[in-house]
Amino acid sequence: MASQFDVNWSALGTRTTSWKNGDRKYATIVIAAVTMPLTYSIATGIGLGFITYALGKIVSGRFADAKPAVVGLALLFALKFALPG
Repeated sequence: MASQFDVNWSALGTRTTSWKNGDRKYATIVIAAVTMPLTYSIATGIGLGFITYALGKIVSGRFADAKPAVVGLALLFALKFALPG
């Protein structure tokens, strides 16, 4: 039930997202919103959202936009997913 609420809440945020300005935040929104109900884990969706956001900023060459805290959280989530348990 909580996952469904979170997906609905995320869907409300997509209405205010500017999809035409070339910003790559939409990939983060879509991955997080789709992952949460499929894995039954809000933390997994948020983690993959952080990883996608950080990778999008780094791959597109916008290193200044990739804040250290976001990159740090993305690395922590990547370690969480990579390690067994």
